[in-house]
Amino acid sequence: DMGAMVKAGILTDLTPYAEKYGWSKILPASMAARNSFSADGAKFGEGNLYGMPITAEFIGVYYNKEKAAKLGDQPKTFDAFEASLKAAKDAGETPIQFGDLDGWPAIHTYGEIQHENVAKQYLDDFIYGRNDVSFVMPENKDAAARLQDWVKAGYFTPDFSGIGYDDSWQGFSGGKGVYMITGSWISGELKAAGADGKFGFFLMPPKAEGTPNLHVAGTGMAYAIRKSSAQQDLAAEYIDFLVSPDAANVLATTGIIPLAVDPAKVEPETLYADIVASWQHILSTDTAGHYLDWASPTFYDTIVAALTDLMGLNITPDDFVQQLQDDYGAFIAKQASS
Repeated sequence: DMGAMVKAGILTDLTPYAEKYGWSKILPASMAARNSFSADGAKFGEGNLYGMPITAEFIGVYYNKEKAAKLGDQPKTFDAFEASLKAAKDAGETPIQFGDLDGWPAIHTYGEIQHENVAKQYLDDFIYGRNDVSFVMPENKDAAARLQDWVKAGYFTPDFSGIGYDDSWQGFSGGKGVYMITGSWISGELKAAGADGKFGFFLMPPKAEGTPNLHVAGTGMAYAIRKSSAQQDLAAEYIDFLVSPDAANVLATTGIIPLAVDPAKVEPETLYADIVASWQHILSTDTAGHYLDWASPTFYDTIVAALTDLMGLNITPDDFVQQLQDDYGAFIAKQASS
């Protein structure tokens, strides 16, 4: 959407304002790229800054403290996490609270598995359309196979394809399931539901303990300025306020994760503290991956449909990666010819 607006000449280049206000101290280069386009709107991930986000959004694992404690220590590796899923199932629990009626929750779940195996350079190239990469690769196929294995093992809520996301997280809030793989954005809802103390949060653990792995992560919607606005300087000043420490402190009271959250001002040993610490880890290790549906204008619809079939055990992992590559390849070819 941003690229189309840039191409149409609708948005103001915010680069001068970013330099004036020092937004680069708040917005890491890898995050700035997600809000950057060439001046003609053709190239994503480089060029001018056209939007300034104020919040972080990333995927991780919420857990029911009481139920998880019965399974042993918090898993430190991906294998240990899978072992805890099996232990939860064996104990008669639903390992992962999950509802996919809305379609997009499966993208995040698949992405977390896929991010265990792929390199950051590959993800950047794929999302930004560089270096002729393909979705048909062993790592993506293996992640699809692993997701199907979880379905076959009964690790997800029964009949998950008919359960909406809101019903799913509300069920989790009410005690259903041991884990829920979803975004930082529901921390406020859990707090508002009076369930804050019942849950914790951790990032999907890596293959090997101590080895940083990628996570599905990024920022919230970016604030932009209309090119036709007569109050551009005032608008930029307002955006600068939104990313200020004062505004961050207000956002923190709602459970939202500001880009510039101050961990020292967060109440320790809370769900929010877990999430803030996770965000700080992503920043310090430069392990923010990508939301896969950004790969093409139609990729969201394609991956939702393909994941529905994959998790319904109606297609193979080979079929899955090929369907996504067909969409992506067509988009890249169109870009090259335009």
